[in-house]
Amino acid sequence: MYKKIGRNSKCHCNSGKKYKKCCLDTDMAGFNRNMLDKDFCQITEYIKTKYHKEVLDISNKVTISNYKTFSDKTIDNNNLVLICKKNGFNRDIFEMFIENNNKDPKSRYYICYNDNYLLLKKFDPHDVDKAFPFENEQDIVEDIVADAYDVIED
Repeated sequence: MYKKIGRNSKCHCNSGKKYKKCCLDTDMAGFNRNMLDKDFCQITEYIKTKYHKEVLDISNKVTISNYKTFSDKTIDNNNLVLICKKNGFNRDIFEMFIENNNKDPKSRYYICYNDNYLLLKKFDPHDVDKAFPFENEQDIVEDIVADAYDVIED
């Protein structure tokens, strides 16, 4: 049986926050959770396929008090990409990144690689590619061509 969650009830994600201060925005206004999961899978698969990197989902592990321990500098692994999907558990990290760096408040994912991170709203290969440094000259040429193509398309 489905139980309705009140705005002032504790959030279903077990963050301890009120629902209206936690997951309400994500659950409301036509935001499709299945699309979020689909994008998350696409981002992960894209990174594995194009960059041949291991991907570690830290969505339910990272918090505002421990996010620095998840930086790639700490882990020191050039083959590891950290990816986080916004949820009630880690919402405060996204708020901090968005506020400190003037990023889009609708960002739903962040990718961390080589101590750099990128916030994303949805799966977009061009945006995902920005998280990775150029590995060789060919990558630079491909990026310039892609940017020129984007300008022509607009």
